[in-house]
Amino acid sequence: MAPVHTDDYYAVLEISQTASVAFIKASYRRLAKLKHPDKALQDQAKATAEFQRLQHAYSVLCDSEQRLIYDRQYETVRRACKADTTKTNVPPQQTTSREGPDQTKHSSPEWERKLQELLTRKATKDSTLFEEKRQANRLRADLKIINEEVTRFEKEEAASSKWTAYFASFVVKETPKTDEDKTKRHTDQLHRTATQRIKEHLLKQREKVIGKLEEDIIEIETEIIGVRLNIFAAKHEAEAHQARQRQAEAAERIRAEQERLRKERETRARAEAERAAQAAEAARYVRQKQAEAAERLRAEQERITKELEARFKAEATRREKENEEADRGLLETA
Repeated sequence: MAPVHTDDYYAVLEISQTASVAFIKASYRRLAKLKHPDKALQDQAKATAEFQRLQHAYSVLCDSEQRLIYDRQYETVRRACKADTTKTNVPPQQTTSREGPDQTKHSSPEWERKLQELLTRKATKDSTLFEEKRQANRLRADLKIINEEVTRFEKEEAASSKWTAYFASFVVKETPKTDEDKTKRHTDQLHRTATQRIKEHLLKQREKVIGKLEEDIIEIETEIIGVRLNIFAAKHEAEAHQARQRQAEAAERIRAEQERLRKERETRARAEAERAAQAAEAARYVRQKQAEAAERLRAEQERITKELEARFKAEATRREKENEEADRGLLETA
């Protein structure tokens, strides 16, 4: 099943639908320099999202098979993009949030290893490119010397073929050149011409290799940028996770502290209630003892009162009897 595209990649790369691969690469290099996230002064997330769209558009349109599939869907995609533009303007943060899990599905150490691999590959390519350029410069220098020798030979041949050179030979009295000398000169010229063609062919091959190496280095640099963005996103996500974890730990500590304080308050309240109950019980016991003591005192006072009353009554009865007996004795005596 063919993939479904939703972006106008030709508009993203600012090219026409008939643009060649070379023009696509040139436009991508220009836009990659302009839209690099490191140059964003304010909205880093928006710049990252736009740069990722640029990378994806470049990867699709530079691949002949993917571009053919995309061109079949282009009219539908273009109409959909126009409809979306007229209806609403979706903030780029939403796109970033959708692409976030895919970009951060690896851990930061894995991205670091991939970055080191890319940097190693780039260093190797840079070293190879330097050597190829050095060899190409050497070939250009050799070609320059050979071209000068060929040009000088052609000028000498042209000069020797003129009639003025014929008359000048009588004046200067130059040594006439033998057939062997002429054959050697022509042989050297043929050798120089062959060497010139060989070196020109080698130089073209070197230039092709240099162009391919430069393209490879640009692709590696693009991958390095993407990996560094992923490392940044992974580190940001890790830091956010650690911050959330620290917040959760702080909230748990606060909750545990609140629970401890609540238990302490409940313990103090129970202790105070127990002390109040004990004080109330002690007061009740004291009142009870006081009531019992008062009751005993009242009973003792009542007993003493009754005893005194009985004594008084008995004493009064005794005195009455004594008085009666005394009266009776007086009567008897009288």
